Amino acid sequence: MNLAEFLNHQSTCPFCLEPLVTGFVPNRKQTVRYEEGRLVVLFDMNALQKIHGNYKVGYSFGLTDNSFQIEFYTGVGTANYYDNVPLHLIEKFRDFDKAMGASYAISRHCKKCYHYSSGSQRFGLNFRTQSVDDGLELGYELFMFVKPTEDPDKAKVMVLSNKYYETMDGTRAVPSPSSQLHYYRGHPSTARYDHPYPQSKQRLILPFIPFVSPEETGQRLNNLIVFS
Repeated sequence: MNLAEFLNHQSTCPFCLEPLVTGFVPNRKQTVRYEEGRLVVLFDMNALQKIHGNYKVGYSFGLTDNSFQIEFYTGVGTANYYDNVPLHLIEKFRDFDKAMGASYAISRHCKKCYHYSSGSQRFGLNFRTQSVDDGLELGYELFMFVKPTEDPDKAKVMVLSNKYYETMDGTRAVPSPSSQLHYYRGHPSTARYDHPYPQSKQRLILPFIPFVSPEETGQRLNNLIVFS
């Protein structure tokens, strides 16, 4: 799977149809934009000394070829350096990237209803070959179903978490689709993927349940809860 295929797996939220937002993990303040067939994630990177000024560093990914490169910008993002990068900037970037943890992922999520999120498998960046190690693969998806009840403050919330890989031996990930279903009753406003589940939630570990549509998959999950 290349980056374009990952981004197009779900281009809009399956619940509210809002275009999904792309993020880069680790989660630090960032700006994501598209430039000439590439996805570029920009971070602020302050200089080691005041005389050097402040810069931005861009993690730049090819949409179709799994290529990767680092680009440096001035603090206002209007100029970048391709061939002649100052040595102090390279030294600063080494420390910056080390702090990132050398393990990355691409995320997709809805910022309108907060009922859908997904993420790639963790990957490494090969600076020697300027490529994404082992390509990009879909790691997980989360679907949050909210069904109203007679009490407007107590909706039925069902969260389907689909995991596509399992990590073996602490390092090696292999395809192993599985699903978990969390369900509880709570105020509709708290039904968001970025909110913790209440202590009253219950969980079912299930064989993989593919998402079909909010209506069909929601009804299937509701039936599982009734008979659990």
